[in-house]
Amino acid sequence: MDSDLREIIISTLSSLNIPVSYEKYEGEANTYITFFEYMQTLNSASEDVEDSTLHNIQLNLYYSGEIGNLAKQIMSLLVDNGFTKDYIKDLGYDNETKRYWTAICVNYLENLN
Repeated sequence: MDSDLREIIISTLSSLNIPVSYEKYEGEANTYITFFEYMQTLNSASEDVEDSTLHNIQLNLYYSGEIGNLAKQIMSLLVDNGFTKDYIKDLGYDNETKRYWTAICVNYLENLN
């Protein structure tokens, strides 16, 4: 994932006042978000030149207390800023982080021309 797309995600979610980190979070917050790109595919091409790329991104919301509709808020912010919704999935309790975990998957279409 290139740094421009990382910055788009981080700045899009900055209004939530929750730490957002690429791949790994090493802070002490009880609620935080990590994200990564799990697939990048050719979306369209003309004359053997790639015109656009589709980025498939997973955000991981980790929390230890009540979060209300935070996952939906995150999705709404992303959709309002050019991402398309894939899904939100509650993954239960994560023994490694000692927190509850919700996956939020989105797509981002990057036009190359």
